[in-house]
Amino acid sequence: MTTTRLRRLLAAFAAAACFGALAPASPASARANTAGEYISLASPARILDTRTGVGAAATPIGARSSIDLQVTGRGGVPATGVQAIVMNVTAVAPTDSGFLSVWPTGEERPTVSNLNFTPGQTVPNLVTVKLGTGGRVSIYNVNGSTHALADVVGYYDDATVQGGWYNPMTPARLLDTRSGNGASGALGKGGTIALQVTGRGGVPAVSQVSAVVLNVTAVDPSAGGYVTVWPGGAQPNVSNLNFTPGQTVPNLVIVGVSASGTVSFFNETGNTHLIADVVGWFDKAGAQGLVFTPISPVRAVDTRGGDPIGEDQGPWAPPVAGAGLDTARVRAVVMNVTATETTKDSYFTIYPPNVEPRPEASNLNWRAGQTSPNLVMSIVSPTGIPGIAAGLTAVYNFKGQAHLIMDVVGFFAPAP
Repeated sequence: MTTTRLRRLLAAFAAAACFGALAPASPASARANTAGEYISLASPARILDTRTGVGAAATPIGARSSIDLQVTGRGGVPATGVQAIVMNVTAVAPTDSGFLSVWPTGEERPTVSNLNFTPGQTVPNLVTVKLGTGGRVSIYNVNGSTHALADVVGYYDDATVQGGWYNPMTPARLLDTRSGNGASGALGKGGTIALQVTGRGGVPAVSQVSAVVLNVTAVDPSAGGYVTVWPGGAQPNVSNLNFTPGQTVPNLVIVGVSASGTVSFFNETGNTHLIADVVGWFDKAGAQGLVFTPISPVRAVDTRGGDPIGEDQGPWAPPVAGAGLDTARVRAVVMNVTATETTKDSYFTIYPPNVEPRPEASNLNWRAGQTSPNLVMSIVSPTGIPGIAAGLTAVYNFKGQAHLIMDVVGFFAPAP
């Protein structure tokens, strides 16, 4: 990135604030329950399938139409005590190019997107969304018609139950079957991998960890299919990644860990390589880390009004200031990130701008011309670093050019 462009970004979005270290550990027995703690479900559960009539009528969502999905009281989510939900949403067999938006029922629909797709493409994306009226969320389709699936994996509480606090990390690669890291060789039809995640890549021992946050990527699958990621035990009837032959597809996954600290992966058909980059973990007792505050989705960054991100470069993006959040409080953000108007096969890496060298990880992968979204949970820059303002993330583009969109849905901060 040019010095002029960097200065322009910093001048537009820099904020002087006091930004300390992560909240220190405190005895769990000495604290009250705090809003924004994460509760991972023992097994993901399907709460929407418009193909079969689960959660909504057995009909596709039409153009410029929306459905309201009841979340609380279903799929292991309690009827009360929930402020935000985490679920994997999938568009199936869309008839036109378009997108889905997910937002709290009862609020005005925001000008953001969660999934982008082309005709016939099956596209999943992890969605974190604040609950609206009656414990519901709304799902809007812009063009054509499409079926929709939603698999709930966990929720953030409103201080009535005890859950885990989040500990964000600089991304670290725990699995790459291409190189034998974590497992060796492409995963075959009906195959499974039990990946050790605790005690690796900066994740502590299993005694401290309730769930991990992984960016999982399927690379060069030989057939169309899906991958399921779950804590172990009985395999749930859900999917996390859906792909076509040869397509490289990433998706963020928040998944509980087994008693031995493993996470399981299942491949439905064909052969596919798998990559998993850990970006954070939730503790077991709310004794260490950060708590979550959901917000109504807001577009914080959109480079389409200016220059795209060039090859082997990227800006320091301002999701915190761009979303109007307090840079003095925010330690990490949750945002839907989209690459669009892409010119070559490439990927984005999103990471703290004060970290060197750049992590060996990717957040979004795409083919030339494809629009690619993914949920990202990223640390933002603290204050006190020369030349770097508070509340920024670094965004690196590998090849060609791509425009960048960031829609913030919430943030992590120290508990009150």
